[in-house]
Amino acid sequence: MADSQTDFPKPEWRYFLAIGIVLIIQTWFDITPGGPWESRSFSRGILGLCGLALIYLSWFRFTFERTDRVIPTLNLWKTPSTSVRHLALSGAVFVLMAWIIGGLPNGMVPEPTGLLLNLFGLLMLLQALYVYLVISGILADSNEEE
Repeated sequence: MADSQTDFPKPEWRYFLAIGIVLIIQTWFDITPGGPWESRSFSRGILGLCGLALIYLSWFRFTFERTDRVIPTLNLWKTPSTSVRHLALSGAVFVLMAWIIGGLPNGMVPEPTGLLLNLFGLLMLLQALYVYLVISGILADSNEEE
């Protein structure tokens, strides 16, 4: 089954990263219009979330060298046994950063930053648990044994 894209050029990821970083940085400044909802902070938040999505797409394109999907399914991982440790550690770091940011005085970072970091960290830990259960055999596909 030819699932690699060796014949195709590597997908461009730098533009997604650059635009995503700019959209994240704009959340610290009040330069967005009110939009149809008449809320400048809501507009900043929407643009910040779009920036996070672009950074994720950049990471996915860089890591898996694919443009045809956006979910890192287990069959795309080269070494799941070592990658699961990195994923769990990254998730724990995100949860720790959320806890630290939650204790900062108001106004230093946008208000929902800690909540989003905690969400990302917990999702990473959940995926790490799932991958661990699959590679340990508890949730392994029963068709693979035949």
